[in-house]
Amino acid sequence: MTVDHYENFPVASILLPKHLRRAVEIIYYFARQADDIADEGDLSSDERLAMLAEFRAELKSLRHR
Repeated sequence: MTVDHYENFPVASILLPKHLRRAVEIIYYFARQADDIADEGDLSSDERLAMLAEFRAELKSLRHR
């Protein structure tokens, strides 16, 4: 799902200490993806819930690697 919207994270990220930037970038990317699934585009509520369930399953699988 590609969404075109204003992002302020790249600007804010320069304010973070360099050693934290990658970790915060990953957390932000996760949050952005979940938010886009939840409220962007023309998907139905059922489609959104299914995609979020898949997203959750993928995250759980990463935890067990």
